[in-house]
Amino acid sequence: MAKYLLVFLALAGFDVQAAIVCAKTGNELGNAMLTASANAVDDEIRVVVGTHTSNLRAPDSAQWRVDAVESHDGDHNLTISGGWNAADNCATQSSLNPSATVLDALYFGPVFSYTTGLEEPLVATFTIRNLTFNRGMATSDGSTSGLLVTAELSGAGSIVVDNVHVLNGRSEVSSARALDVAGNG
Repeated sequence: MAKYLLVFLALAGFDVQAAIVCAKTGNELGNAMLTASANAVDDEIRVVVGTHTSNLRAPDSAQWRVDAVESHDGDHNLTISGGWNAADNCATQSSLNPSATVLDALYFGPVFSYTTGLEEPLVATFTIRNLTFNRGMATSDGSTSGLLVTAELSGAGSIVVDNVHVLNGRSEVSSARALDVAGNG
């Protein structure tokens, strides 16, 4: 219902400031990230405590992914954080410990990817915090198994990675990384 209200308000010409989504499963997180890629508002995705998997991505592709350049949404803030309480629909954060909220790729591919490109620089803030990225698989040279964040930054854009763990990554190649955070600009 909230998603439809947000769309209605945007179409009706109302100024929609932000969307807050409570992701209780890995698939809900994936869907929230797809929505955040294209909804043209600031987004906050709150992930509940627990271990989450997803079946939304094909093998060798990041299990959770935002491609801001494809959606031209690099000018809207996106915050993804773990440790939220499912019982009150993410109204309270029950833990700041990254081990309490785990995104587990089950070795199907990389765990998480956020990218922009040269055509669409990031002029907003991308924040990720209080999460563990577990059992990612790097499948090509130069790829990342756990957390990949790459952005072409404007003077106003920023990337914040805070209080995260990357664990149990594997690689099918010799030149892979567990964590890669890069901002150019």
